[in-house]
Amino acid sequence: MKQDLIFKRRIEKDFDLPGAIIKVAEYLAEWKDTQPLQYTASPVRKISLTRPDIMNYLGEVEERCNLSDYTSFVLSDHKSRPSIFFLFSENVLSQEQMITVPLLEEDLSDLSRVQSLVDLVGNLGISFEATYGFTPTRQLSNFHGRSLRLYEQEIKKKELSQRKFYLRPVLPDGVEDNLPELLLPSEFDVHSVPDGVWWINYWSYNHVNNIGSQYIKKASWEKMKYLPNGALVLLATPSLLDIYNRKHLDKLKDITDVLRLRSVQDKYRYKA
Repeated sequence: MKQDLIFKRRIEKDFDLPGAIIKVAEYLAEWKDTQPLQYTASPVRKISLTRPDIMNYLGEVEERCNLSDYTSFVLSDHKSRPSIFFLFSENVLSQEQMITVPLLEEDLSDLSRVQSLVDLVGNLGISFEATYGFTPTRQLSNFHGRSLRLYEQEIKKKELSQRKFYLRPVLPDGVEDNLPELLLPSEFDVHSVPDGVWWINYWSYNHVNNIGSQYIKKASWEKMKYLPNGALVLLATPSLLDIYNRKHLDKLKDITDVLRLRSVQDKYRYKA
């Protein structure tokens, strides 16, 4: 069982990236009760969680990647057997910065740790000044009519003779997509409104304001945590989201309907 925790934000000139990295590393070490996250990757070496060392490291990473529009690095608590680590990446083309935290099976199967995970999401979202954060479920990305919508868009671009080689998408056996239709993330501004509802969601004040706090409060969340920066951490289901669990999908449908998520996405749709 693999699950990532992802936070995204727009690239901003005045953002204190070294300070954010230090805070993220400290919160992860505290959550996992482990040694400081001070091992880099490619090449593997040890650095200290101080502003000068982090700034030097960022400079080295930028120099190595100066011919690319994409940069990334990893910090972990152990050079070869990490119990926790995170990946920072920056994409100049999409003007996004992202942090990815791979969660271990033990972090997901122990339901007594869910509250601590919710607290961690809040701390990381604030530290990174994230626009939004979520726990993506790969198969769920095909729901909300999205896989069919993407297929139809792609098939239109192909010559008639080529279309027969592209198979119409199907869901796994025994699973039905009765979730409300949503736009593809590429069709609207995901920094203004969420692309969907996941197991754990971090929504910035901007997201909360654009959806409407009154609608968010009405939805049947498992947990809702208010944060001092106006953001929210929202838990949709009591355990890791399972597309084969009918109750989980029914819960997602109810929440998405109450939020009127598709109509809000339409307001921030990119112009053709």
